[in-house]
Amino acid sequence: MARRKSKKTRRTRRKSGVSVLGLAETYMLTSVATKTLFNVDAIEFVMGNPANPKGVWGFTAGQNKIGLRELFNMKQYTTATGNKATGYGLQGGASVSTTSVIKENIQANMFSGIAGMVLIPLGFRIGKSLARPAISRANRLLTNVGVGRTVKV
Repeated sequence: MARRKSKKTRRTRRKSGVSVLGLAETYMLTSVATKTLFNVDAIEFVMGNPANPKGVWGFTAGQNKIGLRELFNMKQYTTATGNKATGYGLQGGASVSTTSVIKENIQANMFSGIAGMVLIPLGFRIGKSLARPAISRANRLLTNVGVGRTVKV
């Protein structure tokens, strides 16, 4: 009679850690998206303009720039027909709706946004393949030091 196959023991998969290159790529893609839609980079979108006199997070200064707090802030503004309306509006002196500013930003930044969304992942993929030996050595060094499960290159 043939021998039964013994069950293989399941190996638990360990977490590999946070990739520094993955974080950099994600930040760059997020900045391209916020620059295309809101005309600010990702940090200024969340934190606001550091020179903002209000000193409140999420407010930006400048024409056609929208921060996180401005995105969800209700304000009364004037429509294109001259009627007063209440909706999401910018906190600066502009009396236009947020959606119209986002539409203008998309029209102005569309091509650079599309190019960034396509070229950034391609650049990281090519760069990772060219730098594979150095990345492997750096990850081995991080593992030997004892932080290999936390941080990866």
